Amino acid sequence: MAKINIKSPYFVNVSVANLTSAKLELYVYTGTQTTSRGSIDYTLNSTAYNDEVTFEISELVRDYLDVTFDGTYTSQMVWVDYQVTRYVGTTPTVLSMQLLDGFDGYGYFEDGVNPQLSGDLLQSNTIQYILKDEILKVPVNVNDIVDVKFYNGITLSGTVLCADTTSSSSLIKYTSDVANIDRVVVNNGTTTTEIDVEIIEECKHTPYKLTFVNKFGVLQDLWFFKRSNLSLGTKKETYKSNILNSGSYSINDHQTKILNKQGTEKLVLNSGFVDEQYNEVFRQLMLSEKVWIDYDSETLPINISSSSLNYKTNLNDKMINYTINVDFAFDKINSVR
Repeated sequence: MAKINIKSPYFVNVSVANLTSAKLELYVYTGTQTTSRGSIDYTLNSTAYNDEVTFEISELVRDYLDVTFDGTYTSQMVWVDYQVTRYVGTTPTVLSMQLLDGFDGYGYFEDGVNPQLSGDLLQSNTIQYILKDEILKVPVNVNDIVDVKFYNGITLSGTVLCADTTSSSSLIKYTSDVANIDRVVVNNGTTTTEIDVEIIEECKHTPYKLTFVNKFGVLQDLWFFKRSNLSLGTKKETYKSNILNSGSYSINDHQTKILNKQGTEKLVLNSGFVDEQYNEVFRQLMLSEKVWIDYDSETLPINISSSSLNYKTNLNDKMINYTINVDFAFDKINSVR
């Protein structure tokens, strides 16, 4: 099944000799593919130029997919169906309905037009770091996977079978429910991809888990094991108050008074030593619009406040550690009204 990664443009090109115009009817929905389609969401019309029409549909689809996270890993995607009618003169030709899997992902410039990315394993890294006794979550597309196996040494600890689905709520699966495994094998029926799992037992610092929407449009975990610093930044408005009373004033009164004081907490996080391939993981973290942190047993929204990333290599940096700054994405004093 073709994919549409909705943060990058997706072009539908219509071309035929003597084409005068074209119409595209677009359906965006969740539930059961085709069965839950419903009525047309958008109808696009365009006059041909040089026997050609090109439609861009990603901007329209983005309104229908907003990935959220509350600590529970769920499949969040949409079905995107479209049908083109092309006109030569006034004669219409209705083309077959096209079915797309819609993910909140994107391609890089060098990935070209209508990037498809990986269809089975929905992350870039094949080395993964995780805190001891925590559950590893590996995102896969069940329609492109036969099974996922988990190993502890040479011992098979568990197998997750992946059956084809037409339900948007089960297309993305986050495996597994097995702790302390050191190898994952993702089998797509033709080839296998192995993920080496490094289990970290951190005794000195408090580890933090960040969960972000990655390039593939799914949730991915990233652990920070080393030193962290919490700080509070504040902002305020002030005004001069009249404290004169009957020709006198108290030296205990505030002449300069504070109005609407508010604060936002910030964290500086250090990853600990990671493999060079984590350059790509941190690139996707920095580009993500949705990030959360597991903090004091709560899943809280954060924003990455670091605005640049210097890629590190084993040759230049020997041991690779990343430091990032994050802001909690809410006012410390509750201001929700």
